Amino acid sequence: MVIGPHDQLLSATIPDTAFIDDMTWIMSSHSNMETILSIADSFFILNDILINNDKAILLTNDQLPESRDAQFNLTHRSFTIKAHPVQAAERVLGVWITLQRSDKFVIQQIRQEISQVCATLRYKKVTDKQLLYVFNAVDIPHLKYRSQLVFLSEDLCSHLSYYKD
Repeated sequence: MVIGPHDQLLSATIPDTAFIDDMTWIMSSHSNMETILSIADSFFILNDILINNDKAILLTNDQLPESRDAQFNLTHRSFTIKAHPVQAAERVLGVWITLQRSDKFVIQQIRQEISQVCATLRYKKVTDKQLLYVFNAVDIPHLKYRSQLVFLSEDLCSHLSYYKD
């Protein structure tokens, strides 16, 4: 705001654009989730930020109606999110999680990734040292990050490292 020479009040709104991506809220109960979402919603309103609820993903092991709809009543608004099935896997910061604690999905991804890398490098003219570098510097750290929530036994690791055509 600026006060002009003739005691006039001048104001201007300066628009800007911001994107909020990949917010993750982990709560122990529906009421705790509503409390946190109400606080976040107040912040969004204060800062004129619009949230697309259509992109929201809900994983819960709470008992829900058959429709899997969860209603959230916040301070300034209400909305419904359809919960994903309990057996569904969702990616959070590059790591896949499931509510059933099933490792099958992640192990299948690791298997596919190893096969893809092997198929890509199979006919490349590289030395054993170059190949070792690619695996140690690129592939293994990536696989370690992806599988950090999964226990991999020595037998399973041996089985995964065996490449089949």
